[in-house]
Amino acid sequence: MSNKSLILGTTTLALAASASVALADVNQPQEIIMRPQTTPASQITVGGDLGIGFDPTTMGLGLLGSYGVSEKLEVGAGYGFTLKDFEAKGDLSLEGAFNIMEGNLAVAAQAQTGYNLLAEGIDPLQAGARVRFRLNDKMAIISPGNQLYVTLDP
Repeated sequence: MSNKSLILGTTTLALAASASVALADVNQPQEIIMRPQTTPASQITVGGDLGIGFDPTTMGLGLLGSYGVSEKLEVGAGYGFTLKDFEAKGDLSLEGAFNIMEGNLAVAAQAQTGYNLLAEGIDPLQAGARVRFRLNDKMAIISPGNQLYVTLDP
């Protein structure tokens, strides 16, 4: 029997809001804090980000998707653009993540780059680790990845 579930999660950090929605066969825990760091094999995760800057008129919208190539490897793409002076040109990003370990301490290596259609330039290469340390079943310390940026700008 296949269970279907609508999963909605929100996070607020430093004046930025993020919401994700996914509808999929459930073969992982319903609690977000207990899920693996990468999308499980043959599953698709779809989500969106709403970023609010220090100036309330500066807002951006991002659409995201990832696919689980295997139980440890995921690939994804995203597209983001600003809502102020709305223009369809934005930032196209590509990313990959590899799950290194799971448990109370979970780690996945991540790399991301892309192309900015508005600035007509390649985005910096970003690398880092998604790290989650569960303090208990309701609370965790999380680092989202992309801690290192490498750019070729002169």
